[in-house]
Amino acid sequence: MTATEDQPVDGSLARIDDAISVLLDADLSRLSEDQLLDVVRAADRVTRRLAAVDHRVLGEVIGRGIAESRGYRDSASLLAQLTASTLSRPGPAQRPCPCSGPGGR
Repeated sequence: MTATEDQPVDGSLARIDDAISVLLDADLSRLSEDQLLDVVRAADRVTRRLAAVDHRVLGEVIGRGIAESRGYRDSASLLAQLTASTLSRPGPAQRPCPCSGPGGR
């Protein structure tokens, strides 16, 4: 699916954010082992695709020279400023994974 006038980029990102909220609130304990492994595979695929979107967007920001036009020294400075507010507020996705405890479970 591509973004069109009927499906703007902002709306697509809002739908992704809503879907992530649903997944974060989902009761994974009700899934079978096979279903849970399917979720792992699907989440990995989505994570990789979102990374590709991120690279594409960052390339556009850099290519347009937006940092310089906004008075930043470079794109890294601009991006650090843009993302600082979200990094300072840890949410469920930023809390330590229970599997990262002793024993590597």
